[in-house]
Amino acid sequence: MSDLSRRIAAALPELDIDSYHRRYLERMLPAMDYYTDIYRHCLDKMARLSDKKTGESVLVDYGGGHGLLSLMAKADGWGQVIYIDNNPDSVSTATELASALGTRIDTLLCGDARDLN
Repeated sequence: MSDLSRRIAAALPELDIDSYHRRYLERMLPAMDYYTDIYRHCLDKMARLSDKKTGESVLVDYGGGHGLLSLMAKADGWGQVIYIDNNPDSVSTATELASALGTRIDTLLCGDARDLN
């Protein structure tokens, strides 16, 4: 189990999140390394395809759900990470998880594409 997976597993019981997201993350835990490998692959591919250095890049995690992609992007040194989801419970979960993991997502929005302006 990776360090990130262990940290999520340790934080999960204390997170003040809704039951849906708690169950979702609990069900992910046995295969968390698999999911984080997929997210890491996506982040690496986006970084390779960009003409900017990762630290200068902006990632918009649209429909960010639990926020793991945003959290991993910040941990990997992406310049700016914007998380957006139209479900307030998802935004709350991402906020709680970021706090528990000691990571700061630059911008957390509850809304849709119109709210990115």
